[in-house]
Amino acid sequence: MSSIRTVSIDYGDTRFSIYLISLPGKYQTPDTATTHVMHSHFYYELHYASRGQCLYRFSDREVLLQEGQMLLIPPGQHHLSVGKDSESYIPQVLSLSISATENPGRFYPAFLSMLNAAAMKPITGPLAVAGYINILQQRPLYDCVPGICRLKAAAACFLSDLFHLLSPYSTETGTSP
Repeated sequence: MSSIRTVSIDYGDTRFSIYLISLPGKYQTPDTATTHVMHSHFYYELHYASRGQCLYRFSDREVLLQEGQMLLIPPGQHHLSVGKDSESYIPQVLSLSISATENPGRFYPAFLSMLNAAAMKPITGPLAVAGYINILQQRPLYDCVPGICRLKAAAACFLSDLFHLLSPYSTETGTSP
């Protein structure tokens, strides 16, 4: 059975691609974290703590992600996740890339600005965001025409809720929480 690896949606001058990634079973405990190499990605990585908490290390700071919060890690940012409670920490993770389409417009810079302004800060997310992440992680279940339509709809709702949640980080309003 094949599975859908990427869901892409164009919005104005912006293309969003949500990639399917899978995480190994357990996060590292603080004792073994020094043996793990910091790494980075070419996409944004969104972590949502469904249960438990996890410490994320960056080159210049540490961020504790607690249950019900999400963390957006920008492309190129070296990071390492270290389980604070590795037995109970359950993450939901999506990878998201954003690119400008051929038609120049105003949306791409605004979306990019919001993502970067909100990056590396724990943000309390509504349960709906976690629900969409869960749907988007179950791609093999949607490998048919009606399923692909449901998957694209879930991706559109996820992006809508995500940017509604990140709107306080918009540089257009001149404020940031």
